[in-house]
Amino acid sequence: RMLKNPRSAAIGEHLDRLWGGGVAVHAQVVLCPGVNDGAVLERTISDLYARGDAILSLSIVPVGLTAHNDDRGIRLLTSSECLETLGRTDAIRETARSERGFGWCYAADELFLQAGLEPPGREYFDDLELESNGVGAISFLRDSVREGLDGLPRLDDMRIVLITGTSMGPSLTRLGDQIAEACGAEITTRAVPNTLYGPMVTTAGLLPGADHLTALRSHADYDLALLSRDALNEDDLFLDDLSLDELRAAIPKLEIWPSDNIIDALNRV
Repeated sequence: RMLKNPRSAAIGEHLDRLWGGGVAVHAQVVLCPGVNDGAVLERTISDLYARGDAILSLSIVPVGLTAHNDDRGIRLLTSSECLETLGRTDAIRETARSERGFGWCYAADELFLQAGLEPPGREYFDDLELESNGVGAISFLRDSVREGLDGLPRLDDMRIVLITGTSMGPSLTRLGDQIAEACGAEITTRAVPNTLYGPMVTTAGLLPGADHLTALRSHADYDLALLSRDALNEDDLFLDDLSLDELRAAIPKLEIWPSDNIIDALNRV
C-alpha cells in the first residue's frame, strides 16, 4: 500500500535472494505511525535480526512528509511515539551488543530530536559509516567540530554564515558559537525553511538553490558562506536546477563554499 507495488510485500524473499548472491544489506525502516510501528516494528526487527550476517545494520528513521504527499493518510510521529520507538531500539541494541559486539540497530538523529532529546555521539553508530544514508549526521558533525576546535586558525574580523535546514538549526547554532569562541570569527547560523517541498522537510541536503539564494542575500556583506555539500549533485546543481555558479554570480562579493566538514573548510580559509 505504501509503495503502490504488490511485489514489495515479498521484501523478505528479496533480502534472502540478495544474501544468497553474497550481498549483505544495511537496512532502514521509515517509520510511519499506525502503519509499521509498534508490534509491526517489533516483528520487522526480529525478522531482520534473525537473518544474521545478511543484515549488517538496521536504521530507524521517522517518516518525513512533503507538501506533495501530506494528504495520503500518513502523519508525523508524536514525541511519545518517538520515545517508545527509542525504547524498542535500545532493547535490541542491548541484545546485539551482548551477542554480536556492536549495537546493530540505530535510531536516526531526527528520532531523538522529535522525542525532545539531544542526539547521541558518534560512538552510538559504531563507526559503520551510516552518515551517507543521512543517519547520524548531526552526531557526526557535532563530534567532528568539537574535535577540531583547538586546531582552528585565528579568523578575527571574519563574518561567516552557516546555511542549514531547520532540523539542524539549534544544534548548528550551538556549534557556531563554539567555533566563534575558538577562532574569533563572527558566526551566524541561518536555519532555512524549505519552500520546494514544504516546511516539514527540514534537512539541509534537500534545500533548493532558491532558498539558499533568499537566505544569503541578507548576508551579502559577509566574508564567507558555508552550505551543505549534500544539497548539490555531482554537477553542482541544487534540486531546483539552480547551479552553484549561478548562486555565486547572484551574490558576487560573498565567498560561497559547499562543505562536508565545517572544520576542514575553515582550515582552508
